[in-house]
Amino acid sequence: MRSSKNVAVVEISVLALILLFFHLHFLGQIHDGNKKLEEIKARTAASSLPVEVREAQDIDPARLALERKANFMTLVFGGRVYWTPKLAEIARAVSDDVVLDVLEISDTQTKETDFAKSLRLQGHLNRGGDDLVMVNQFVDALRASPAVTQGLGSLKISKLRKIMDANGNHTASIFFVDSETGAKAL
Repeated sequence: MRSSKNVAVVEISVLALILLFFHLHFLGQIHDGNKKLEEIKARTAASSLPVEVREAQDIDPARLALERKANFMTLVFGGRVYWTPKLAEIARAVSDDVVLDVLEISDTQTKETDFAKSLRLQGHLNRGGDDLVMVNQFVDALRASPAVTQGLGSLKISKLRKIMDANGNHTASIFFVDSETGAKAL
């Protein structure tokens, strides 16, 4: 009888030790999980991304996902200039008298949310006449298009150079048109 009581006491003791071990093991994992959660909360609080707190009844998963995507797109593309519409408008502004030789565009990030934009055009005139008038007409056509000027600031003729031959005859005219450097997107 004593031996069966001793076995029962030993079994209960072993079971208690096993339960104590599991309790301490999972308690440590819970503590580690809480530490990781606090680290994530600290990193999230330090980030520049907007955090929105909502009540449980206000959460619609589809709407919430759409809002997150829209916020992300605004964050990433909010200050960007899209060059495709600008290039299409530049192509429309080029008349038969104007030939573009160089089109240089720049859209570089200066800060986390600011982008320096610039546009430089170099070309020549196809036919004689009043060079300044023809280049001004081209630049005026560019300025008249909001798609071209948005995010670039103003466009100006930075240089107009007449090319002469050895006899002093006017053979060609080269022009340069620049946007204000470092203009910010609207």
